[in-house]
Amino acid sequence: MSKSALSLLVVLALSAGLAVCAAAEDPSPEPPDPDKDARSLEGTWNMVRIELDAGNPVPLPALKEIKIVLVVSKNRMTIKAQGMEKTATIKLNPKKKPCEIDMTADDDKRMVKGIYKLEKDELTIQFGQPGAERPKELKGAGSSPIVVFKREKKEKK
Repeated sequence: MSKSALSLLVVLALSAGLAVCAAAEDPSPEPPDPDKDARSLEGTWNMVRIELDAGNPVPLPALKEIKIVLVVSKNRMTIKAQGMEKTATIKLNPKKKPCEIDMTADDDKRMVKGIYKLEKDELTIQFGQPGAERPKELKGAGSSPIVVFKREKKEKK
């Protein structure tokens, strides 16, 4: 797959299905708080892995050629890739397992459902297609890729 085709595929998947769900193991008895979950996602994330089919990741050299960055701030998400930028509003439901997120892209206003898992500084996202069912588990299949991001470390001042 060419670099431009892979880049386009990832940007389309992200912009059409920026759906994430954070499933963090929390031993505290207090109910999940969508605002707290949103704060835990805030920051800049670099894509490190994408699986188009279960267990078949895109080769690392191809990923290094296309830098894809996810920026989350409050209930907003921005995807940046090769000069393109897509923005969306996100809504989390941490009470569900796996946790759910709804994303509405600014450019076409279509809502997309998805799930994600947040483990320390690694964010795993799986997207549904617009109008389709939400993925049930993080398992790559067909048109529902799994994308893994690592949180960018803040520079110490």
